[in-house]
Amino acid sequence: MNELHIKQAKAALQTLPILTLCIFISFVVALYIKTGLSSLTVAILMSTILMTAYGIWDLHTTSKRQVSINRLKGRITVLSVTIFGHQRIRHYPIQYFSAVRSYITTDNAAKNMVELVTNDGKRGLLLSSFSSNGKKRWPLDGETENPDAAALVNVVTAFIPLKNLGFVGKRFETDSVEKEKGNFFSKLF
Repeated sequence: MNELHIKQAKAALQTLPILTLCIFISFVVALYIKTGLSSLTVAILMSTILMTAYGIWDLHTTSKRQVSINRLKGRITVLSVTIFGHQRIRHYPIQYFSAVRSYITTDNAAKNMVELVTNDGKRGLLLSSFSSNGKKRWPLDGETENPDAAALVNVVTAFIPLKNLGFVGKRFETDSVEKEKGNFFSKLF
């Protein structure tokens, strides 16, 4: 086996668009009861439906992301889908990365991220994200690593000779090697 395929974990995808839709629908119903079918009610309802549809489509395109590591060719291939459904393929040399790590993001919708770290240690390439397994009630309790994230780190370090940094705790997301410099429209297609 000379190629390792990694898909985005589905459990990490949040249900935020559905929650947003439910909140705004209840707001629109309350507004409808108070004022009837006014133009404000219709405008809020339509913008809510459009924002929710965009959020669900964005989650769908994120779930289609795949990473392939090929030992023979010495490269990592990232297959992703743009917001308009076009497939984007990017290649990175394995020598560009020195380690694999797992961490939990610091935002409210915390995710357990697994990424390859560049040689300079400043940027990363996301392999997959998992649901934050051990979210505690109190912020001082901390969080624990998802077992699937730990297993992915071990599989990658066994497949290619990289340093295993393991679980590094909570931290801000690192800059991605996938971020492009350019205008907004170049990222859509």
